[in-house]
Amino acid sequence: MIYFLTYIHAISWLHFHEAISIYSVYFVLNAASVSSDLFLFFILASSLVHHKSVHLRPQDLGKIS
Repeated sequence: MIYFLTYIHAISWLHFHEAISIYSVYFVLNAASVSSDLFLFFILASSLVHHKSVHLRPQDLGKIS
């Protein structure tokens, strides 16, 4: 449950279409019995790195959507 709440918090920083695609992959792989903890860790790491590198610029730090 902690992992899931952290995941929800992380995707709240992402744009809507990114959140939808991450959810889609999550549910597909979860249905395929992939380890959910491992998968959540991977998604959290990759989405946060992607978000920071692609979407954040120094002038945007005060207004993260």
